Amino acid sequence: MSVRTDTARLDWLEANKLQIGFHQFGGIPKQRLNEWAVWNCSGSRCQKLSSSDNMRTAVDLAMERETHD
Repeated sequence: MSVRTDTARLDWLEANKLQIGFHQFGGIPKQRLNEWAVWNCSGSRCQKLSSSDNMRTAVDLAMERETHD
């Protein structure tokens, strides 16, 4: 796997009109329940493409998924 730069990650998100955000799992707002998620949003609907406790990993997983689909 090639090493990706943060700039490459951001460029990919922008080119694909994707969003990265903090996604909270569960009803208790504790840091350990939070994960970064990559979202594909169209209008009012959003599909989660990937998630991880690490922002870079979440983007890398989404990039790999899109490459293999």
